[in-house]
Amino acid sequence: MVFPASEHAPCCAREPEQAEAFVTPCPGVTLCIDMAISKDLLEILVCPLCKAPLELKQDENGLKCVECKRVYPIRDDIPVMLVDEARIEE
Repeated sequence: MVFPASEHAPCCAREPEQAEAFVTPCPGVTLCIDMAISKDLLEILVCPLCKAPLELKQDENGLKCVECKRVYPIRDDIPVMLVDEARIEE
C-alpha cells in the first residue's frame, strides 16, 4: 500500500529514517510504502517443500516459490507456510 505521508500510515508515525521505505517522486511530495512482509524476513524464508527462495507476489497477497511455483498465502501480514495451504500458480 502507498500512503501520502500526511495520512497517518503505521510507518509514517515514526521518524523518516525509521520507516520501512520513503520515496520522493517529485519535490515536496513524500510517500510511505507499507510492506506486509519485511525484507529481512523475506530473505530467510524458503519454500517448506523444495527449500527454494520465495518472492513476494506483486499484489502482496502471497509468497511464490521460484522453483515449484507454489504460492503461500499471507493472512493478517503473516505468511502461512503450510504446503496444504499453498496453491500452484504458473
